[in-house]
Amino acid sequence: MTLTGNELSLSRRLTNVMMIASCATLLLASILFITNDVISMRNSLEDELKSLVQIVSSSSAAAIMFHDEQSAEETLSVLSNLPNIQSATIYNNKGDRLASYGDSTMTEEHGFIETMPYQVLFSNGYIDVYNPVKLDNQRLGTVFIRSDLGKLKERLVWYLGMVGIVLLCSVFVAYFLSRRLQRGITEPIIRLANTARRVSEEKNYAVRASHEGQYEIGDLIDGFNEMLSEIQLRDNELLQYRTDLERIVAQRTYELEQINQKLGTAKVKAEQAADRLSYQAYHDALTGLPNRILLTDRMSMAFAHAKRENEKLALLFLDLDGFKLINDSLGHEVGDQLLRWTAELLQQSVREDDTVARLGGDEFMILLSNIQHNRDAGVIAQKILDALHQPMDCCGHELHLSASIGISIYPDDATDSVDLMRSADASMYRAKESGRNAYMYYQVDIGEASSRRLTLENQLRKAVAGNELFLEYQPQVSTQDHRIVGVEALVRWNNPQFGRLSPDQFVPIAEDTGLILEIGEWVMFEACAQAKRWHDLGHDGLQMAVNLSPRQFSGNNVELLVKNALGETRLPARFLEVEITENLSMQNVQKTIQTLHVVRDMGVKIAIDDFGTGYSSLNYLTKYPVNTLKIDRSFVQDIPQNKDDAALARAIVIMAHGLGLRVVAEGVETRAQSDFFRLHQCDVLQGYYFGKPESAESLTRVLSNQLHASDICSDLPESTTG
Repeated sequence: MTLTGNELSLSRRLTNVMMIASCATLLLASILFITNDVISMRNSLEDELKSLVQIVSSSSAAAIMFHDEQSAEETLSVLSNLPNIQSATIYNNKGDRLASYGDSTMTEEHGFIETMPYQVLFSNGYIDVYNPVKLDNQRLGTVFIRSDLGKLKERLVWYLGMVGIVLLCSVFVAYFLSRRLQRGITEPIIRLANTARRVSEEKNYAVRASHEGQYEIGDLIDGFNEMLSEIQLRDNELLQYRTDLERIVAQRTYELEQINQKLGTAKVKAEQAADRLSYQAYHDALTGLPNRILLTDRMSMAFAHAKRENEKLALLFLDLDGFKLINDSLGHEVGDQLLRWTAELLQQSVREDDTVARLGGDEFMILLSNIQHNRDAGVIAQKILDALHQPMDCCGHELHLSASIGISIYPDDATDSVDLMRSADASMYRAKESGRNAYMYYQVDIGEASSRRLTLENQLRKAVAGNELFLEYQPQVSTQDHRIVGVEALVRWNNPQFGRLSPDQFVPIAEDTGLILEIGEWVMFEACAQAKRWHDLGHDGLQMAVNLSPRQFSGNNVELLVKNALGETRLPARFLEVEITENLSMQNVQKTIQTLHVVRDMGVKIAIDDFGTGYSSLNYLTKYPVNTLKIDRSFVQDIPQNKDDAALARAIVIMAHGLGLRVVAEGVETRAQSDFFRLHQCDVLQGYYFGKPESAESLTRVLSNQLHASDICSDLPESTTG
């Protein structure tokens, strides 16, 4: 490695210093000696020339005075014995050359030499001397002598050579001596420096420098070793402190990392919980749709925008028809899947800037923004109804859905969210009352009907306890012997405010509110008790038909209800017939069949009511433990005029008899209808032609007389309504 001036070792620096000092001293002494010798030689030469020129001047005075050139030449010839004399010239007083020696041209360099006083000039390696020739203080001429300085130069070169040789020898001697001298000084210091470097590199404070030398260097080494001992002690303490500190720091760091990790996890969980809470606060947990809070907020913004831009809004209130039946009969898993499917369908049926919200249960609201015409809302509603009507495979069950939709328009029907929702709600209930699977726009009378419905709902909760409900019975007549073979129990409500109410006016409310369970239980017990009373009066062949609500049937207590009613009233099971609707039989087929078998095994008869209006499958019908099919009144009312209804009724009778089932025709109101079904061997007829629903007391009197069907018909007009 090459060391710069600043990187030279101490030994080299000392050697260099000693060599430079000795060489400088020797060189300076040599220069002084040479300079002194040169000056001495120059002065000696000058003195020699001065003496020589004076001799020549004295010898040439007579020759100049008499202009004797030969004598002058002889005088100058003496100079030939002096090798250092280059030239010489004698001039007369007029400056004319009288005699010369050597190169006479050299005398022309200075000019006017005839007047030049005594003078010594050094130039161009020569020394020129001019001396006037005088006699009795009268100037006769001038003598010029030029001497070569070559000898002086040769001597100077010789001196310089000798000085160089001496100087070179002195450098070697000085280097040798300085190396010997500095070794005793620098080696201990170098070893000390190496020890210090080793300590610095290895961080090993146990190393010690060897004690060498006396005086200052020894004291320095001793001080250095003591310093290392102190540093070693401190280093050991610091190392122990560092070890303890690192252990403590590592422990605290680990604890802090654990705390930070827990805090980070807690923060993430808190943020996730906050997000979940925020989402749950404004969205439905099951479907992910906006809830009532978020819908209300969006409605407020939509109202402000619509008012500012003079636009229209539409609010659709949708309620699934028969959802409670499906949910109760097939289970909540199927119901939840059905709601999720409905939510997806609704979102697909509207625009991206429209809002679909779930209020709870099977109720949905759809906010349509910026509609051009009121009829646009009806187009969307019909699109939704058509989509819902498609069969859906849900958890292995094929379901057919329908919905009732109420529509209210801003600003035509309401100017705030509360009134708009109330108007849509009222319209939805009117759609349900009008037959379901339909949509209806809000009208003023709908608001009144909604208010009436709310009143009836509140009053219905007190009706059972207040003995406001009662039963009426409609006879069922055999086509074979014209005798009353059974009755159907029909519930009525004697409302203190609205008077006598038919089932169509309050049963749907009871279905929606769940009160039908309590009402159905009361009907079952009361009907069985009345049938037992008639049996005790001697009408022991009379059969009692009781309708089961979809909500009531879908529960798990139907078997227990029937069993308890028969047990408490002691009515034989074969005289009880439970009626279920055709649509009910298609919901959760396996569970329905299982329940019907349990009831049938008790001896109770099973009837399917309103047959022909639903989606029943003949394949399923053969699997049901059914005893009776009841043809719906909608197929009876136009018989025999309507050939299609007549053909369908005949087909039902033939099919039912082929399956070994009894057939009951409902809604028979004319003799022609009665004759038609007698002709086609229908088993039992029921309708206003044979008798309206009446109280147990009135029907008891009829039963007591054991009237034939023809006798009953003779007392009735051809057609009755009610």
